[in-house]
Amino acid sequence: MTSRISQASARTRVLVLVATVVIAVGAIWTAIVWRSEPPVTVVIDTTEEVWALLDRRAAEPWPERPAAHQRPGPAPLLREPLDMATARLFFPRPRRSGDLHLTELFYDSLANIEGRRRHLDYPGGKFVVRTNNLGMREDDDVLAAKPGTRVLILGDSQTAGMVPNHESFANVLEASLGEQSSQVIEILNAGAGGSNPYSYLGMLEHFEELQSDLTLVVVFGGNDFSPMMPLQRYFHRRPAPKFEPISLQVMRRTIADLASAMPHELGQAAYFMNNPDDIGICIDTLAAITLEAEQVCRRTGTHLAFAYIPGAFTTQARFIEQPLQEALDAVGLLSSALDVSHRIADAWLGFLAERKIPCLDLRDLFRHADEFLFWRSDLHLTVTGNQLIAETLQPFVTELLDELAAAVPATSR
Repeated sequence: MTSRISQASARTRVLVLVATVVIAVGAIWTAIVWRSEPPVTVVIDTTEEVWALLDRRAAEPWPERPAAHQRPGPAPLLREPLDMATARLFFPRPRRSGDLHLTELFYDSLANIEGRRRHLDYPGGKFVVRTNNLGMREDDDVLAAKPGTRVLILGDSQTAGMVPNHESFANVLEASLGEQSSQVIEILNAGAGGSNPYSYLGMLEHFEELQSDLTLVVVFGGNDFSPMMPLQRYFHRRPAPKFEPISLQVMRRTIADLASAMPHELGQAAYFMNNPDDIGICIDTLAAITLEAEQVCRRTGTHLAFAYIPGAFTTQARFIEQPLQEALDAVGLLSSALDVSHRIADAWLGFLAERKIPCLDLRDLFRHADEFLFWRSDLHLTVTGNQLIAETLQPFVTELLDELAAAVPATSR
């Protein structure tokens, strides 16, 4: 099919295991590097280097300032390739080899991985993780020829899954759709840890040649919004964000004291409390990324849809009241500060509705769930959380695929 697929399948296999908690540009997210020995926690903090880079770049003259935006709606999206040193500041990783797309697509993935992942909460304490020839969280390689209807799912580590491949919501969904349909429906899980909406657009462009019939982009409200803002500042030559009244030092100390994933959503809330003007800019940037994604899908003939997964703190706080309150007190935040993710999501989902782009909002599912749907150690989706998302996605995706099938005779005439 493509040179990318043939090149990826030829890459060296890498064994797995090291969990890495990363402090990235004022937000916290989890990336995974694999090798055979037990996991080691590595903290990589590039915040000060990124802030200094943003200030230097903001002081430089524009090589060619973009024309003033006159049309209604969000301004066109600004992006540009990064050199590898800059990419490593925005997406810090331990030294590793593999398939890197950081400089232009703003995410990376390792192809042909197989290894054990130790996990405190998973039954038995560990599971096996595999990636295929394209670095997707799939056991099987992607074939050049589509075996039937092809659905591509993009997202961050919540989509990739902190579970074995067969228990991720993408693979559970594929199995359930296969049971109810006489047609072959292939679902490809291209979720990648540490990514954000800029990355999802890059993934969409990277996988154009797969000729997917449907592309489902899964946005995670817990920590997808603030991590994209330093990139937005870089592309628009804006100076470094503020870290007062919630100081960076307090955030760092809290992270060290809690020694858990609690600061994920707290970092996002703190970022927007310190930089309230970035709330509107974040909403506009999400809209501009969406419009760009629409253009890519229109060019390639794939249909675009979204799903929104909320964070644990805004929809399931009742299950973790005491540790959440302790974390809020340690950082110096009120619980109301967490609602910024709802504000951003509401505006962006409204934009999708105006554009008539299908989107499944999963907030009510999480609010009414009978149990906590996140692992307590890292706040990734549990097996049950993945299962519930797959069950809720099934009718949504089925309806979209039925609409596509019904449209084929009309477009072929």
